[in-house]
Amino acid sequence: APATSPAAAEPKPAAAAAEPDEVLTAATLKAPERVDAGAVFSVAWTGPDNRGDFVTLVRSDAPAAAYGSYKDTKQGSTLELTAPIAPGAHEVRYVTGRSKTVLGRVPLEVVPAGATLEAAAEVVLGAQLSVAWTGPNNPSDYITLVPKETPDGQYGNYTTTDKGSPLSVSAPPAAGDGELRYMTGQGNHVLARRPVRIVAPDISLSAPAEAIAGTTIAVEWKGPNNSGDYIT
Repeated sequence: APATSPAAAEPKPAAAAAEPDEVLTAATLKAPERVDAGAVFSVAWTGPDNRGDFVTLVRSDAPAAAYGSYKDTKQGSTLELTAPIAPGAHEVRYVTGRSKTVLGRVPLEVVPAGATLEAAAEVVLGAQLSVAWTGPNNPSDYITLVPKETPDGQYGNYTTTDKGSPLSVSAPPAAGDGELRYMTGQGNHVLARRPVRIVAPDISLSAPAEAIAGTTIAVEWKGPNNSGDYIT
């Protein structure tokens, strides 16, 4: 008779390898002392690089487990983080993945980012408005033209600032008091605003009072000639 049963003869799975202890040696961080709100900046670090370790930007009084914009240390020794829109005292931290221990920290001040807008005081509804601007030009920032009563954080026709300065924004299709706004891509905050009056265009049509069915008639017209406008 066989010495062992078939089940007993089957090889047993190897025990899962124990995860190494988390290394808690001190880390170093090198970052700017001040950055504009919403800006992207670089952080160089050294540290144990445990699995799951990360570098993050948080308020100075945030608890150890908190995180804002962050990157895993496995992504390299120099990382890019994005500053929040809210200005104030912040900290760049090296945090371990498992125990959320802060191994290194450096202070960083987030300062308000300014913007300016230059454009005509009036624009015909539906027309293109040329806008010269200055601002942080952070990713997804944009210029929008909306009715004046539009709540902050909302937007209408817009063009992203990566198109350069000047850029063009389409006016809304309704006449009245409007507002040109520089908006942040992060959080849709207004950094600058300028009043713009949206006016109805001078439009006229001249054509025969009667026409035979199926024939072509001549029409004289006056209007803004916006892209896509037509006579029907």
